[in-house]
Amino acid sequence: MKRLSPVAMAVLLTWPALGSPPPAPVQSQHITLGDAQVQAGQPVKLTLPAGSFERLESAMRGLMPQPGSADASVVTSLPRLRLVWSSPGRQPETFVVAGDALSLPVAADLSATYFYHLEARPPEGLLFLRVPAPGLEFRIDAVLAGGPAVLEAPGDQEGVFGETIPLRIRLADPSAVGQVELHHRLAQSSGWSMTPMELSEGTQNNGIWTANLVRPLGEHPFIEYYITARNLAGRATEIGTVEKPHRIVVQKPEVPPGLEP
Repeated sequence: MKRLSPVAMAVLLTWPALGSPPPAPVQSQHITLGDAQVQAGQPVKLTLPAGSFERLESAMRGLMPQPGSADASVVTSLPRLRLVWSSPGRQPETFVVAGDALSLPVAADLSATYFYHLEARPPEGLLFLRVPAPGLEFRIDAVLAGGPAVLEAPGDQEGVFGETIPLRIRLADPSAVGQVELHHRLAQSSGWSMTPMELSEGTQNNGIWTANLVRPLGEHPFIEYYITARNLAGRATEIGTVEKPHRIVVQKPEVPPGLEP
């Protein structure tokens, strides 16, 4: 059975094309020994209880024959702790646990259920320790989540604006919102411009993002726009689209009677 070190299990990140902004750092999900639900697309690390290796060594020494006994040759060396991991449709994989934390091979683009257990088996003999007990497995449900949830959105607007047109949107995401982009253009123009939206209130988990557009000139001009929000796992939500953007209609200010030019 193939064995991989934790180094071989590291996730390699592909950098974006030259000229695009660097990706936001991806946060790991930390779980403890037992059943868990995690978000697919975000690295998962299993943290073992403190002193696990010391307790393992003590337990295995208790199972070993004592020097001078008839079975003293059965076990001659201590075992290494291993994690046996079962993915859907694949043969179980075995990973050597070399520290108190281990990265788990959860697929980034798939909602799936995984099973695992820990075992320590000496090179010689039939004695071994297993957590949980034989016949049982720990379970991890990985859910493929979407992008940030939209709690408030500007939508279509119409009115009289000052020098700038303010836009704000409230977004929530348990893995944190990493990037919000406002794509906009003058109506019927071919090219889209992008303005990054800034977090102005709250946190990346639940906060308000804002941007200001320069008011266009002309008789009843209007702007088309859509917003793209990405969380730290790289999942995106679009508010409006290129095909169906939102629209801001800029009305001409009313001039009080007697002040007309």
